[in-house]
Amino acid sequence: MLAFIRQEACEKINEIETRTEEDFSLAKGKYVQNERLKIMQRYKKEEKKELVAQKRELSRLENASRLKVLFRCREIVDDIIEEARRNLSQFSHHGTEVYQKMLKSLILEGILMILESQVILTIRAKDKTFVNSILDECVKTYVEETGKPLELRLDKRFYLNENENGGVKLRDRRSRLIIDNTLNTRFNLIITKMQPHIRATLFGQDTRIISVSNFRD
Repeated sequence: MLAFIRQEACEKINEIETRTEEDFSLAKGKYVQNERLKIMQRYKKEEKKELVAQKRELSRLENASRLKVLFRCREIVDDIIEEARRNLSQFSHHGTEVYQKMLKSLILEGILMILESQVILTIRAKDKTFVNSILDECVKTYVEETGKPLELRLDKRFYLNENENGGVKLRDRRSRLIIDNTLNTRFNLIITKMQPHIRATLFGQDTRIISVSNFRD
């Protein structure tokens, strides 16, 4: 009887040990599996962060490179414009026949835009002799074009700055209408219109170069 009881006890102990080992193995397996999944998830998350960081850095480098190119293109356009401005200054300060023809055209254009019976011209003092010599001719052309009388005279109180590139400002007697036909103003208007064409000619239609004016305001 005692032996039977001992045998039953041993069997129960073995059964308990076996079940315990199985439960432990199962729990261990689940734990290992869970930890493996956590590690994989962390790895994927870190990998994703790394990919995002790499893309951001690549984008930053591409933008920096693109901006460098754009700024260099802008500098080239600036240089061309400044060279043209210097040439304009030389052109107007030497009182050439070409400049005088242009000045006459600017006066005629201005008086035909104002269409007033009295127009006052503001010019450089150095252009006074030439402009006085063509006043009658300008009036004659105006009358022929419009059929209206015109009193055209020079402003004797104010002159354009001698350092400017010439041209003319026109106003009516009451200064209600003013037209700025100075070469500086016309040059700036032309440059504003021509910049896209200049950029396209130098760098191609698809190159987007930062406008010069954006960096001068």
